[in-house]
Amino acid sequence: MYRTPSEDFTEVPAPSLRNGVVGDLSDTSENDASPLLTRSRVSADLTNIRELSVRSTIIVIIMSILFGVSNCYLGLFAGSTISVSIPSAIISLAMLKPFKASVMEINLIQTGVSAGASLAAGVVYTLPALVLMGNWAQLRYWETVMISLVGGLLGILFSIPLRRALVIESDLPFPEGVATAEFLKATIVRNRGPKFLLVGLGALLGSITKLGDSAMGLWYRSLDGALRMGGAVFFTGVNLSPALLAVGYIMKLRVGGLIFIGAILNWFVIVPILSVVYNDEIPDREPIREARYIWMNYSRYIGVGAMLTGGLGVLFSMAIPIWRGIKFSIKAYRIVLQYGFHSIARVERDLPLPLIIGFALFLLIPIGITYGMVTSVLTAVGSTLIMFFTGFLFTAVGAYMAGIVGAGNNPISGITLATIMLASIILRGSENGAVVVIMIGSVICTAAAVGGDTMQDLKTGNLLGATPLYQQMFQAMGVIVFSFVVGPVVSLLINAYGLGTGSSSLPAPQAQLMKSVVESMFSGQIPTSMILTGAALALIVIVLDFVTTWRFSVRIPVLNIALGLYLPFDFCMTIFLGGLCSYIGEKVQHKMHLSEKSSKMNENDGLMFASGLITGEALMGIFIAATIAISSDPYVLSIGGADPYWWPGLILLFTTILVQFLVAVQRET
Repeated sequence: MYRTPSEDFTEVPAPSLRNGVVGDLSDTSENDASPLLTRSRVSADLTNIRELSVRSTIIVIIMSILFGVSNCYLGLFAGSTISVSIPSAIISLAMLKPFKASVMEINLIQTGVSAGASLAAGVVYTLPALVLMGNWAQLRYWETVMISLVGGLLGILFSIPLRRALVIESDLPFPEGVATAEFLKATIVRNRGPKFLLVGLGALLGSITKLGDSAMGLWYRSLDGALRMGGAVFFTGVNLSPALLAVGYIMKLRVGGLIFIGAILNWFVIVPILSVVYNDEIPDREPIREARYIWMNYSRYIGVGAMLTGGLGVLFSMAIPIWRGIKFSIKAYRIVLQYGFHSIARVERDLPLPLIIGFALFLLIPIGITYGMVTSVLTAVGSTLIMFFTGFLFTAVGAYMAGIVGAGNNPISGITLATIMLASIILRGSENGAVVVIMIGSVICTAAAVGGDTMQDLKTGNLLGATPLYQQMFQAMGVIVFSFVVGPVVSLLINAYGLGTGSSSLPAPQAQLMKSVVESMFSGQIPTSMILTGAALALIVIVLDFVTTWRFSVRIPVLNIALGLYLPFDFCMTIFLGGLCSYIGEKVQHKMHLSEKSSKMNENDGLMFASGLITGEALMGIFIAATIAISSDPYVLSIGGADPYWWPGLILLFTTILVQFLVAVQRET
């Protein structure tokens, strides 16, 4: 049995100002005494519930490394990472069940673990670009530590002043934060044990698939085909990865479908047109290789232009929320000065503003030294200032977007591209300018990723009645721990698999994108016509999004379309299949007339199985990488021939889809 603060969580008003709690920060009146927690859902019996413990600290250290490793692999392989809040909560529940852990301990564990795991995106989306560019043979340890550490901590620090504006006062859905809170309440408060078998089954299928295609070479990783019609080339394919299927399932069809629309637009419209236009410049006329050549050298830059424009659109839309967040944090600091830190209700206690500013300014020293290791002092100082003044802005954008689509779907690549474009314009012609630009982008990307995850966790804490200050401490712990591990992990994967478009290489699509943009910016050879075409398409989508939101309350986020324009078609196809599986499952459940409780349980079961698929494939990928690194033989586990089979992987994929569907569609429980 787990010790819980109450039978359920209910709305409880906070004490008034006369009883030691400050007034509502959203009010500009200095004498307002309205409750600060009027929009916070907290338990009536939380004051004696333990939050901090040594055991939770140890678990955070271990699990942040394990899940961070999984996200490193997934980011290099698929160009996306996942939120690990619910999986980490599941595992910590199992580990602490004999110790009667409280809901607050479990919440702090998932908070710290998810922060450390989210840091992986900032590293794998950017720093491998330096390997692809030939500047680094592998990730340099101390540079990687400083970049990830500073970026992660700034992501936390910059998010704190935005907490009240985005978590309490706004109507942002925070899907993962709410889902995690609901899971913890359903599992602990209502004493319903999670189905750990589903996670194990998913991990088994994911690991078997990864072992069979990547290590043993028994079947292909993807099935591709192309044909020529009237001189134009049309390409299609499907990736056989269960992890990509799970990503699509977690994203759901509303996100995966938009990514697939972008892929259809690229591979069924743009690539065929370009295959005719650039007919004389294509070296290999075999249809599949021709389609890939066009995508590699031309059409993916349309995706770059769309992502750049979409990122700028997000920045523009964030102006008002950012300003509101600044005003909230300023007023909170004034109240602390007047009444003292302990006058603020426990569920509203954040790291004090002077410490936020002091820590943020202190972090400029190590990152400035890191930049100075590869460029001149003047350039290092300028780069540090660029990073700092854009860091808060882009972290706010990441936090806001995470509130809409979740941390796992947060399009931080658009934020990073905007940073890289700006830094490239300023630093063009400086010593090692391209390297410094990637390093700046890495800090900002890490800050945005961690900032988005921070907001999700703070939303969970807000719904459970946790202390924000303790959550921020555990978030920092997760970031610090994984910062010292992420470099060797990514280097191990790169050395084992390689980077690029080879059949056995890790594609690293986000790092490839950063490399392309930086090289084009500094060489002056950027394919302007393709980028402008992408920008025009993005503007059309932005206008369409405005119209559909206004008339039909339907969103068409431009960055989802842009991601589909950039990613390989087989990736997008499998992501779409996962989203379609989720959609059909929801429709079937609706026709079964299940109760809301049963539907929620089925949804959680589906998420558990999908999380297992990703975790199993990722951990098997790490095992294979370690085996290859130790043996120095990339084919040490291979038992297949020169021509692998096509059907085993396809059967496994459809089996996985069927199991995923059946897990999420069950009868009344």
